[in-house]
Amino acid sequence: MAESPLWGCGKTRTFSGESPYRGCGNGRAGFPSPKGALKYQPRATPWETGPPTYQSPERARQPLPQSLARLHIHLIFSTRNRPPLHDTVRDSLHCYMATVLQNFGGPPVLINSVADHVPVLFEPGRTVAVSAAVEEVKKTSSKWIKTQGNEFAAFAWQAGYGAFAVSESNVATLRDCIAGQQVHHRKKSFQEEFRSLLERQQAC
Repeated sequence: MAESPLWGCGKTRTFSGESPYRGCGNGRAGFPSPKGALKYQPRATPWETGPPTYQSPERARQPLPQSLARLHIHLIFSTRNRPPLHDTVRDSLHCYMATVLQNFGGPPVLINSVADHVPVLFEPGRTVAVSAAVEEVKKTSSKWIKTQGNEFAAFAWQAGYGAFAVSESNVATLRDCIAGQQVHHRKKSFQEEFRSLLERQQAC
């Protein structure tokens, strides 16, 4: 299976008027059309968000005039009954999901896929429920895949998913893990990895 370019792994700078989603369109946020989606494929050159801006100690002691939040969510879900994703749609799927999450208020940091599942690292806004963001990205991407050919007419994601909070200190490690999925799963299956993750998170 050919290795798919990642969405969102690496470093670039965003200049005025330039879309931060490399290879995801013409600089305007919005859903790629089914026919146009294949045209705007994620590039192999990675991309990542810039470092966060922190307040000075003096500023931090002042009353907050607004609500602030910075959350990292590791999301994992697979195809229904575990058939592998087709490589013909994999790259454009990453890009489409990135646009969906961005428009929903949960900017993606890294999206990859391998075999039958998709790992995503994203940052939901303070008013965005994780369950709502997951429902949106799964529902819209499933509908989009169905438009890519008759062979995808019965495509569906599994009903469930895993979503886990990630501390700032562990983001870099998780990024490496998501980026290295192709190599990682040569040693461990998705089911084995997911069970291990559930045990570490005490979610089972």
